Amino acid sequence: MIPGRSALGVLAALTLTGCAYSSSRLVAQRGVSTIAVAQFDNQTYRRDLEFRLTRAVAEEVRARTSWRLESPATADAILKGTIRSAETGVLAQTSNATPIAQRFSVVVDVELIERASGRVLRRFTTSTRQEYTPNMFGETLEGSATDTVTTALAEDVVEGLERPIGGDEAIPPQKAPRRTTPIR
Repeated sequence: MIPGRSALGVLAALTLTGCAYSSSRLVAQRGVSTIAVAQFDNQTYRRDLEFRLTRAVAEEVRARTSWRLESPATADAILKGTIRSAETGVLAQTSNATPIAQRFSVVVDVELIERASGRVLRRFTTSTRQEYTPNMFGETLEGSATDTVTTALAEDVVEGLERPIGGDEAIPPQKAPRRTTPIR
């Protein structure tokens, strides 16, 4: 076989099989063309987490769905959420009890509600966690760990909306918490 042809054959095979990446947007649902992302509730003592998460979810909806963002008074559906838990835990510490590595874990309940009828179209829980090393490599709970967690949760919320609305298949399966690697 001619070397150029084998490379061309491999390239054609890769092109035909795809690579699991799509530039098309997610969540095309009949009856829902506009959505409002309501301010998330925060049942924790983590200040401003609800604002950061709401902003991240709105950006993710805008980027990955065909839905237009509108106000709660005019949207077809309203996306609501509650931050149920936001905890830090020490993974490793020095002999004098100074934390070396910590974990930030967040659990969020999400609902997609049809505005006109008040019917819950989708309800699920998602969670994620991020390990970080405080005061090293620029890592902090308030900065890098929270940014990583809110981005991951926003992605999970939109992925939870991908399934068809209505019927038993519409309930997204619960998945294991996302495992993330420390920022370095």
